[in-house]
Amino acid sequence: MTDLKPKIFIGSSGDGLTIATQVRTNLSSIGDCFVWNDAGVWEPNKSTFDNLIRMTGYFDFGVFIATKDDLTLTKEALVEEPRDNVILEMALFLGALGRNKAFLLVEEGVKLPTDFNGIFMERFNKLD
Repeated sequence: MTDLKPKIFIGSSGDGLTIATQVRTNLSSIGDCFVWNDAGVWEPNKSTFDNLIRMTGYFDFGVFIATKDDLTLTKEALVEEPRDNVILEMALFLGALGRNKAFLLVEEGVKLPTDFNGIFMERFNKLD
């Protein structure tokens, strides 16, 4: 009998890379984890979007890290938001794999799109 572990993709911004690496460490006993900047994750000569579509068919789970990366003026208020690509990639995996296989870890205080309202989010405090 083989011991096949699920394949887990971990996405983040550059600023969230330390947390993504910590997530890999914590999940490595239950799955084969790949952080977005690992060698071999991205197929050369393909667009980012084409690579992401391919990845949704390859990985069993997606974990995405939403950190306070961008200061944005919205409706006369300054808010801290994650990088747009992290939200797009999470949504792509969510649509392809389903809500039980795509996860968003959210830094405390991060503003998310309102479509995420009513969904349980695991929040964390970023330690520098």
